[in-house]
Amino acid sequence: MTTNTSILNSCRQIRDAKSNIKLRKILTKLLCSDMGWDNFAYAAHIPTRFAWTTQGLMMTNYPVRWIFNYMRKGFYKIDPLANHCQNHNLGIVWTTERKDWLHYCSKTQEIVAMAKREGWSGGVVVPVPAVPCRGTFALLTRQPLAAVEEMLDTALLVGPAIGLHIHDALLDICLNNKYSVLERESLYLTDLEKDILQLTAEGMPGKQVASQLGINTKAVERHLEKARLRLKAPNRAKLLVMCFALGLIDTARAWEAGSVMNAEGYEERLEKVMAGEVDFTPDSVNDYLFGEISVEDR
Repeated sequence: MTTNTSILNSCRQIRDAKSNIKLRKILTKLLCSDMGWDNFAYAAHIPTRFAWTTQGLMMTNYPVRWIFNYMRKGFYKIDPLANHCQNHNLGIVWTTERKDWLHYCSKTQEIVAMAKREGWSGGVVVPVPAVPCRGTFALLTRQPLAAVEEMLDTALLVGPAIGLHIHDALLDICLNNKYSVLERESLYLTDLEKDILQLTAEGMPGKQVASQLGINTKAVERHLEKARLRLKAPNRAKLLVMCFALGLIDTARAWEAGSVMNAEGYEERLEKVMAGEVDFTPDSVNDYLFGEISVEDR
């Protein structure tokens, strides 16, 4: 059983983690070895129209086949647990019992059935009020829930604090992988660039942005390109996602929610694993998926 001191020490270690591998090892010890959970997942929910891109925040030890099916079938778009975390402040206990989901849509029932086939009996899901984007912190067990009531209560109580530390660690890892210390100090937008990006993120076309700000269309394109190059974004869509994630543009917009991950090429690597094009042991497959090791490193 974990103690307050061990949780506090683990949170310090989480915040200081410098890589996905290190962070996952810390979480596996705290959440699985110490607290007794079988699986965990943290995902940030960045509300943009460019959902499920590969620049953002996620950490999990879910089985690869689960992640593959979840993504391929688009379950993240309607996941009721993720939706709960977007709209509530308190966590909930959930089960994979079919009777608990009879009034939900068929796709939700399919998610629950898939979880039950995986052997999970249920778990907890905890909203994480991170800035600038909320997160979902999920913990799953294969034990009967009646036998782990204290474990459930503990997770509901300390989950938000652990989740906030995971969120900040993932954001730091993401930024450190992309920018040098000097570059991070110069991550800024001028007031005009912020206005242009904000209006663009809200779906306004360049000509209308130019008219509203009293500049010409070429100036709008020039400022967007300067911002893209400064943030090293590969395209306009990712530029907007990154600006939102970094809090450089206003986050108070009711856009469609979508989870994003902090490893470029995650989905492509996942497809290769599932297609049998690359072969990794269960212990190392997540290191490959999150870009920590390559095929040559095996």
